[in-house]
Amino acid sequence: MDRKVKYGIIGTGAIAKMHAEALAVLENAELYMVFDTVLERGRAFAQKYNCLYADSLEELLASEIEAVTIATPSGLHGSCAIPAALAGKHILCEKPLEVTVSKANDMIRICETHNVRLSAVFQSRFSESVKLIKNAVDQGRFGQHVLGSASVRWYRSPEYYANAGWRGTWELDGGGALMNQGIHTVDLLLYFNGDPREVTGRFTRVKHKGIEVEDTVVAMVQFKNGSLGTIEASTACAPGFPRRVELSGTGGSVILEGDEITRWSFVEEQPKMSKYVSPVDMSMLLAMVPATR
Repeated sequence: MDRKVKYGIIGTGAIAKMHAEALAVLENAELYMVFDTVLERGRAFAQKYNCLYADSLEELLASEIEAVTIATPSGLHGSCAIPAALAGKHILCEKPLEVTVSKANDMIRICETHNVRLSAVFQSRFSESVKLIKNAVDQGRFGQHVLGSASVRWYRSPEYYANAGWRGTWELDGGGALMNQGIHTVDLLLYFNGDPREVTGRFTRVKHKGIEVEDTVVAMVQFKNGSLGTIEASTACAPGFPRRVELSGTGGSVILEGDEITRWSFVEEQPKMSKYVSPVDMSMLLAMVPATR
């Protein structure tokens, strides 16, 4: 067996658990060391996942790790990624890359300059359901694209924001229901339908009046391929429904709810499929970012 790529994790909050568990099932990678500015939390995490703990970011980046997962609040991604790139470490960064375009561009530029791989966590692209839809798009089975939509009608309790002070802030969250909760669904819409030409929208706070950012947003999109679309995202919709992506063209239509294809119909039918369920496996994405050997 090839040697294992040593990973570090920066930030040991809620999402870090998923990365640690995904690394545990990979044959070509291992969790080697973690760092968190909350020392007690970081040490407990290291003990739970049987890895080393660094007392500082500098110690982590000076270690034997070859790649890092950045799992800090969004507005701190750049301040971790740039030192990691300068140290020659490959980077898997939680979404979004950063909270402003300029900060994200800085990360990309420095990683390119230092020949470091940078990947954002958009694991939904790697599910079998999504790959099936994308393959149909690439084959032209939808014909001329007409309409595309992304819908995230979720519910978050007031405690969700209160228990993590960075959530719902411009500085560290970068946005609300769109930037945090809606981002994966919007990514899938763009993955299937291409880049937008023009976007207009409105946002508001319906339930979560104490946060700085929106809890509800709606946008109308004109895509470069000539189609039109809508985006809606909310954390105020009780009890919350699965995310939904719809794509319709002159040759066929599909509906993806959660990770399940619930409708799939084309003018020129191929083997019939009523439902297709594909759970998302983060280890698939982690395996996409091996360090240079």
